[in-house]
Amino acid sequence: MMLRLALLAAAAASVSATAPGVRASISSHALKYIVDTALPVVQKKFSTISIPNEDSKHGKVKVSISNGVCHLNSLGSGSLSPVPGQGIAGSIQGISVDCSAHIKAKLSIWPHPSCSFDVRGSVNGASAGLVIGVAETGGKPVLSSKSVSVNVGSFKLSFHGGVCGFVAKLINGIASLFFKNKVNHMIEKEVSSVLSQFINNDANAIISAIPLDIPLPVKAPYNIADVDFHLANAPAFDTGYMGMDVVGSIVNSKTKAPAPFPAPTIPAWSNASAAHFLQIFLSPYVLESAVWTYQQAGLMEYTVKHTAIPAGFPVQLNTDALALIAPGIKTAFPGDFVDLQITMPQGKKATITASPAGVAASVPLNIEFNAVTASGDKNAFVLGCDFDGAIALKAETNSTTGFPMITGNLSYLKCPLSVVSSNVGAVDPGLADVLLNFVFSGLVTPFVNVLLNVGLPLPTTKGLTFRNFRLINGNGYVMVATDFTYVFPSLALDSNVNGGHSAEQLPYAPLLDGTPVEPAEMTVEEAESDEADASADASFASGVTLLGVKRAAGHAPMLRGMN
Repeated sequence: MMLRLALLAAAAASVSATAPGVRASISSHALKYIVDTALPVVQKKFSTISIPNEDSKHGKVKVSISNGVCHLNSLGSGSLSPVPGQGIAGSIQGISVDCSAHIKAKLSIWPHPSCSFDVRGSVNGASAGLVIGVAETGGKPVLSSKSVSVNVGSFKLSFHGGVCGFVAKLINGIASLFFKNKVNHMIEKEVSSVLSQFINNDANAIISAIPLDIPLPVKAPYNIADVDFHLANAPAFDTGYMGMDVVGSIVNSKTKAPAPFPAPTIPAWSNASAAHFLQIFLSPYVLESAVWTYQQAGLMEYTVKHTAIPAGFPVQLNTDALALIAPGIKTAFPGDFVDLQITMPQGKKATITASPAGVAASVPLNIEFNAVTASGDKNAFVLGCDFDGAIALKAETNSTTGFPMITGNLSYLKCPLSVVSSNVGAVDPGLADVLLNFVFSGLVTPFVNVLLNVGLPLPTTKGLTFRNFRLINGNGYVMVATDFTYVFPSLALDSNVNGGHSAEQLPYAPLLDGTPVEPAEMTVEEAESDEADASADASFASGVTLLGVKRAAGHAPMLRGMN
């Protein structure tokens, strides 16, 4: 009975477990690159092996072996590969070691002849096998050396120095046993120790230095969010790759509150991109969580002042012009200007979808038409719509910092209007299309693109460089496949070395000024004449500032300082 309950509980837990927003997989090619890059660094950690002196007596011959030392010449080459359901298995082939010792032999009978000479031993085909465990602690991967086995093999001996013909055969046998037993054991112990220490200490120090709470590099007031790249659970292993489930949520930097909706299931691996070192699958949840976080912070809003509409535009933000949409507004607020307040209502959720055709976004919005009166702003009516747009994503290296980013560009498609409420009587939302299409395509979309163009930063560390980016749109996900290079810290690695940037060193500074945004051409397709277009350009020639957005003549608004 208890077993049945335990199985049911486990099944329920697996069904209710939160899916990750991001899944990342490291390929066998990457593991091969990592071991090839690490071996020269590991080799420098070997010290000279001192062999203890050994005295022995064989019949009437006393033999002393002293000054024994060994030096590692090369660790050869290695390989690492995932073992399904277990961890990472590795091997190192072609380990080369040179040793030397001084041997003295003396006959215990008169006239006590003696001789001394040097013996040198070398082996070029030693090997090592290792098994590496990868667990999750505190949201970070933690390596452990589960086992290291070393096979030194047979030494090739050579003797130099005095003539010991009377005990030559004996000495040769003693030296062979000395290298086979004592020297072999000490080399095996040293190789095993150094490899284990590198895995348990040095490699983990590098991994732990990688920041996994990465602030979105935007200016105030939008600099309130982090991207959470912590592991959601322990890594998994399959043929050809090691997979990692990543939280992948954009959260408030202070509250760390996750979005209250689940992430959809996404793949862990694509055989089509198996040649790349790293595959990163992003679900729509990443962007949806960003919208939710900014909504909770009261930042999913945009104010359009009446002065933002070009003088020649067919619909102006005043009660006379808007009487065509809501006749009662002219009577309720005669001769007043009207400002728009665009908000995403609390309790509503953005819907992001991904397909081979690209990424689509649908965001529910309310547009408040507020009369600007002498006694303050007064709401006239509210229209609602689902803002539909297409997002083109791109993986690239930021030109200012050299850091990997996923950037986006939003294209406005449509926002079908409906009446939410009115304080001025009947409202015909269809007549507002011309005005709001201009607002969304000419003002709101460029504003959002300034943020999207800054990009979503990916985790990295000092010495790590991503290259050969490839972005693929799939059913329910976007995948970034990439390769990388890594240069180990120049200083000798130890447990106190920080292999990455400190929080103060990370160049995730606000980049809106540092990353120029190419302005898009303004289009007012709904304008009634070419004269209206010319008048619109003239109106913006002096520059209009909206919530930190400054528009240059004939171009979409650009974000300046939002302080």
